[in-house]
Amino acid sequence: MKWTKRKIAYNVLQLVFYGVVPLVLVFMLYGNLGHTRQAVGFKIAAPGIIIAALVFMCFKKLFINKKLADAHDRLNKHKADLEVKTDQTEIANIEQQIKNYQTVEVVLRSVVPILLFLLLIICCKVMEAQLVKLSGTCGFILVSYLIGTIFAILDAREVRGKHKTEEIT
Repeated sequence: MKWTKRKIAYNVLQLVFYGVVPLVLVFMLYGNLGHTRQAVGFKIAAPGIIIAALVFMCFKKLFINKKLADAHDRLNKHKADLEVKTDQTEIANIEQQIKNYQTVEVVLRSVVPILLFLLLIICCKVMEAQLVKLSGTCGFILVSYLIGTIFAILDAREVRGKHKTEEIT
């Protein structure tokens, strides 16, 4: 598949709206809370938690989703092989591989909800006094993520064959 200028631009804009804009918001809104003991504790915990969540979301999008797709493709290949194979040792090996790939798929799919709920619990404990400001920050991050998703959709729609000639309109 050919990397066009639009595809590169869409990938850059995805990165900006998935990671850069939310990080800038976090540092702008939580970078200076004062020097009281509670403020310092909040200043360390809140941005750290939000940044950890954003880094994890980017990591998931870039790596876990690809591994999940690979595991799913291999799983489907092995299921198709299982239907046509007649040798008992091959069937046993394929069944074992299917079990392994299904386990990997379940683990990868369950990592995100588990970590999100853990982060939610920690955030609630740490930021009881700052919920209004946090909800605003989360709203801005959500808007940024939605804009990044729009660029991800545009990127997915930008498909050009490597040897396709340009159309003249």
